[in-house]
Amino acid sequence: MIPPVVVLSGWAMPVSVLKPLMDKLANHVTVTGLSLPGINDFVQYDKPVRSEALFQTDHVGCGQKSDPNDELVTWPMLARYLDNYLPEYPAVLVGWSFGGTLVIRYAASHPEKVAGVVTMATNPSFVRCKQWPSAMNPPVFEHFCEQFVQNPTSTLKRFARMCSEGSQFPLQIAHVIKQVWQQTQLDKSLLDRLQRFLGMADVTASLASLRCPVSHLLGCNDVLVPAEVNKFIKQNYPEHHVSLTRGGHAFCMENPQWAAAQVLSLCSR
Repeated sequence: MIPPVVVLSGWAMPVSVLKPLMDKLANHVTVTGLSLPGINDFVQYDKPVRSEALFQTDHVGCGQKSDPNDELVTWPMLARYLDNYLPEYPAVLVGWSFGGTLVIRYAASHPEKVAGVVTMATNPSFVRCKQWPSAMNPPVFEHFCEQFVQNPTSTLKRFARMCSEGSQFPLQIAHVIKQVWQQTQLDKSLLDRLQRFLGMADVTASLASLRCPVSHLLGCNDVLVPAEVNKFIKQNYPEHHVSLTRGGHAFCMENPQWAAAQVLSLCSR
């Protein structure tokens, strides 16, 4: 029996931007799409559907305003968030960018609930550190965080451009992201805490502990996750499958058919 698939989007990204990918997956498997906390967007396919079918959106439990006194984001908090939506039986978890970071950590701490892991444009350590040099420079990341606090609207527009850079159709992808943002409630205070949490997150040890099938999908022209990350993954986790494709950080939006094929390949292992 093919396990269900849960797709988790990235920082500040409503999961609706991954609708083309989920549509293709939903032709073959049961799919649930989640955004990270702070984004009012949730997708549930009750059963395999035709690719042109519309998905249903359920806002219960998503996009709630964060408590201003709750300043810290923790792994247990994020794990509880996932627990609210995962099926009772093991699922294949697919995470884009920060979403991939979370599914790696969740799979390491809840192996009985995870049948497989697929990361898309995910760096095990998003910010460069001694044990993982192929990542973003800390000053660059800190500057982005500061800019988001000072002017979140313009910083999000810049982030959309960064995600679309390296794509064959960068303007179209950035336009889709901005359109979805206009239709989605974002908790900018929580997004700020999440991005700072990402800057400290290091799941290299969690990756080493995984015993389920793992695939890493990367874009050759990603300006946020260096393409040479694939070499470090192959060196440190030789049992993991790594695939590269043309495109940038949003390759899963540009080429959903390829990304879906990689996910389904893991599901059939």
